[in-house]
Amino acid sequence: MFQVQDYAKSQALHPNYLSQIITSKTGKTVNTWIAEKTMAQAKSLLINTTLTAKAIGYKLGFHEPTHFYSYFKKHEGVSPGKFRKLNGKE
Repeated sequence: MFQVQDYAKSQALHPNYLSQIITSKTGKTVNTWIAEKTMAQAKSLLINTTLTAKAIGYKLGFHEPTHFYSYFKKHEGVSPGKFRKLNGKE
């Protein structure tokens, strides 16, 4: 999963500065912001593409598909496959 350092590097900012900006603009910690962003992207990809859950996990920066599956289930309450089925995509 992408971390604050990854987002900071892509914006040419120091991680601490990016964390301060995120917190001041959203009122959320940077880790909460990253989790929400990751889940929004994952759900969108599951609904709007035919990419496998494994491919989506890699696209979102997870190095192991099992980490993506457990992360998704922890945050959404269902597996990526079940989420896709519940949203009429399988």
